[in-house]
Order: sequence, then C-alpha cells, then structure tokens
Amino acid sequence: MHAMSSGSEECGQFANCDYARCCAQIQKPVEAASTCILQGIQDVKKSPAFFTCASGELLWGQVHTVVEGSTSTELDTNLGPQDVDVTEDGGTIITSSFHYKVAARKGQWKVASAFQDDFEGKPWHIGFVCHHVDVNGLEILQAASKAGVGSTGKFGDLDIVFVKPHDWSGSHSPGCELIVEAVEGKKVDFEEEEFEDESYYRSLEYGRFMLVDKQSYPTLLQALKDGERLEQRNYVMHDTCSNSSGDSNSQGHETSSSTNHDQNFGVHLVVENGVVGYDMGWMAFQDAQLVGFVYDGAYSALEGANLRLDGNVVTA
Repeated sequence: MHAMSSGSEECGQFANCDYARCCAQIQKPVEAASTCILQGIQDVKKSPAFFTCASGELLWGQVHTVVEGSTSTELDTNLGPQDVDVTEDGGTIITSSFHYKVAARKGQWKVASAFQDDFEGKPWHIGFVCHHVDVNGLEILQAASKAGVGSTGKFGDLDIVFVKPHDWSGSHSPGCELIVEAVEGKKVDFEEEEFEDESYYRSLEYGRFMLVDKQSYPTLLQALKDGERLEQRNYVMHDTCSNSSGDSNSQGHETSSSTNHDQNFGVHLVVENGVVGYDMGWMAFQDAQLVGFVYDGAYSALEGANLRLDGNVVTA
C-alpha cells in the first residue's frame, strides 16, 4: 500500500522513559544468566516457529524498547497508552507512552508469517502474527485489520491496541545509546564522539520485532555482552542450559522453526525488504492479558488484497 523512503538513521528523539533510571538498573550484575543461543530460523515463511512465555510477562519491540521494558515498573494494558504530543523540528507528532512490558498469557506461543497480494497479485510477506496457541491467529489478524491504522478498542472478544510508527523503532528515544549502556556498560554520546560499532548499534533500533519472556531477558542480555550479535535475520532465542538433551549450537545455526520450542524464550523477526522506520503493530488482549501481536514491517497497514495467515484469507 504505502511507498515510503527509508527512515532516518539518527537515534530516536522522543524521550518517553526515565533514562537515568534505565541506565542505573541495566548496569546491575546479571545473576545466574545462562548461555543464550540465537538460532536462525530458515523456514519461518513456510512453517511456524514457537516459543514459551513462562513468566506471564513479555518484553516487546526493538532492542532498545526491550531494554527499556526490562526496567519498567509499569505494564502496558488493553486500555492502551496515553497519547503524548512531542514537538520536533517545528512540528508536533503524537506518540504514545508505552512501557514495552505487558502481562501475557503463559504457555506456548506460535509465530506465523502474514501475507497479502502486491500490486501484481503476487504474494507479499508483510509481517508476522505471534499468538498464544489457545487463540486463533487468523481471528487476531482479522481483528487487527478491522481496527486499522489508529484504532484501539473492542473487536469481537479481543481488545486491540494499535502501535504507531512513532511509538517505537527509530522514532523512540533513548535508542542506540541505551543499548550501548546495557551491552557495553558505558555511556556514549553519538553526537560528540565516534564509536567503533556505531552502525551496528544504530541498526538495532530498526527493521526488526522482538518478543522476549521477561524472566529470560538477563540470559539474552548476557549473550549480547558475550559477543553474540543480532543481525538482520529471523531467530528464536534458545536457552541451552534448559536443553535436556545437552546439545549445543553455535550462533546463527539454522534450525527448523518447530523444534525444541520448550527451551525457546523469545523471537527476533525481520521482514525482508521492509520499510525502515515505519513499523506498525497491533496488540491483542483477552481478559487483560496479551494473547497476540501483529507486526507489520512492510508498512502495509493490513489494507491489501487477500490478507492471509497459514494460507487462510481474512474475511471482511
């Protein structure tokens, strides 16, 4: 639907969190962190991936919002966030005060690719639907499509909360500086000094979507501190210390998307040739718990023809 240029490569400018509090907490030692292996998913467009939410809370968004959510004392809810007017470059942009941490249904979650037809009638991969296995993913996608851009409210038995492009990704601040603080343990002012891995850290703000079980976040953070890198590819986050078989896999190992999911505690998802900086999302709640999340990384707004999941088309 939308044809937009790539977003700015600058750090986000919309400050929605207490930066000092975030930085103070992320420097605390990681206790009992086990080895995290980022397992590449080779077939997520063809078959689903799975992970487990054990804690009843999920961190969400891109890397910097996941870091921010890990220190948040508040949760996002089915009532949606409060809108905040942010003035920048002579204009006003409405953003939302999300906390990037949400109460979520415990148990197994499924990740499936969403498609619609492009202008030539060919399949176009626009994003993903992540949902608890007890809930119908197609119904979540249908509710998100009905909600559309900007709507938050009740759709069937689901409460839908819309996540605007300016609510996260490169538009949200603090961004790369918060990631460096968490991973490298030092403060960097990118406007005042050069940083060796600056392009990598800046890239972590854009073009990806993550869901991470709150209790396993220290495992992910420790892995990043130990040198594992989140490249532009699809991963499941796998806790090797809970792997009863004792198998060990190196970073980037290609795995079937449906294997060993009991030890998977999150996902890192990328839409190939997505529209950078214009990510959109729809959170789906039942009984005040998150049960699904639709991620649109192609800026499709879910408005194209033959919107579908697992081969099933969303009906009007």
